[in-house]
Amino acid sequence: MTGKYIGKRAATGESRSHTDENFCLSDHVIPDYAEPAQRTNSSILPATLNGDDMIQMIDIGAVAGDTPEGYSNKVLTSVNDHDVHLSVMDAPFFWHFHPDSDETFFVVEGVLTIDFKDGSIDLQAGQLLTVPAGTRHRTRPVGARSVNLTVEKKDATTVQCDAPPHRRARAD
Repeated sequence: MTGKYIGKRAATGESRSHTDENFCLSDHVIPDYAEPAQRTNSSILPATLNGDDMIQMIDIGAVAGDTPEGYSNKVLTSVNDHDVHLSVMDAPFFWHFHPDSDETFFVVEGVLTIDFKDGSIDLQAGQLLTVPAGTRHRTRPVGARSVNLTVEKKDATTVQCDAPPHRRARAD
């Protein structure tokens, strides 16, 4: 069986075979045939890879629980060229768009409404939606608060803008 390295050796594109004399689990080889869920199962990976790369478990509930009232948007981790934010909100965010990045929302707790020019979408806990780059939108919690994971390019530009004319009179 062959596989590809994860961690620092991955950059070399090296492969390793289970028949290699020096093969051992500390090499952290992922089988080529592994399903994506097997590749990311943190329960089978140690805290460090070859002593260099750290794998950090993040307890989203604990981070959200430590967030004071109001709006909070923290970068939890980065994946390639994207940041994963934890957004805790108890009031609407302003109308805006991102000219250089899609924005993906995953609701962890509560209900999140995403308003667009021509309507709104309510996301329940466990639901996900991607807003294409350049799309004017605003987010707001339904109820006391919502806790959301948001994924967008690192250093994505946020441009604040006016609400669409037919939405300015709405008080929600």
